[in-house]
Amino acid sequence: MHPAAAVLACLEGAGGSIQGRTKVQKVLYFVSELLGLPEGYSPHFYGPYSPSVASAVSSLVNAEFIQEEEERFSSDFVGNDFPSHRFTYTLTEKGKRAAEAVRAEKGEEFSRVSELTKKILELKDDYVLLSYAAKVYCILEKSAQK
Repeated sequence: MHPAAAVLACLEGAGGSIQGRTKVQKVLYFVSELLGLPEGYSPHFYGPYSPSVASAVSSLVNAEFIQEEEERFSSDFVGNDFPSHRFTYTLTEKGKRAAEAVRAEKGEEFSRVSELTKKILELKDDYVLLSYAAKVYCILEKSAQK
């Protein structure tokens, strides 16, 4: 599945919106691991990161399929260890139509990405815990391959 299609399916599974770039990355990391999707994840600061997913999100924003909203926090609120802003990604009407077109084309694969996203977020909708879990899982997977 193309990374942009995976992002659309992920957002649909999340009810149309996800708060945080990190959360998008981590949810799709687990989805790609569970489904065997080659999204090109490698270790990064907050756990596994895929440039392909980041590029797909950026392309979907530029194409107006998803809306990106930035929320800034004061330094008093976040402290030194956390980002001072967060991005929220929401499917636009154009994006919802695109998601439906991709669903019609990809069928079961699109549905599985969407359903797994929903299940992951029902278990834990917390980007910090998803980041820790993804980082630990990635380390264990890499060490098991050696």
